Amino acid sequence: MDTNPTIYVAEDYAPIRQLIERVLVDAGYHVVLANDGAALLTLIAHELPDLVVTDLSMPTLDGLMAIQRLRADPRTQTLPILAMSGCAQSGARALALGASGFLRKPFQLDDLLDRVAQYCTRTRILGQ
Repeated sequence: MDTNPTIYVAEDYAPIRQLIERVLVDAGYHVVLANDGAALLTLIAHELPDLVVTDLSMPTLDGLMAIQRLRADPRTQTLPILAMSGCAQSGARALALGASGFLRKPFQLDDLLDRVAQYCTRTRILGQ
């Protein structure tokens, strides 16, 4: 059984998506990528991760709508969600919709790792 936390990353901009993947994999996490909110929801329908890290501005289905749908589903109401955006107003909206936290772009990779560790530890302790 894999004991490394699984993180779903939804980001439409490939260079950022790949950077986040590399940093998290190097830190020991299992990472699954999605290029928009619709792909993220499809992944979650099959298996719940320990954490979702999502950009807020994406095509097809943006991160705000994905957060809203995840919070409306009893299966994912308590799933930790870390939202990312260059816009503080979008971050405030994400938090109001139920995101667990917000990371403003551009961010330091250490800040990302700290937040991910915080949410994954909390998830493991609570047994979610």
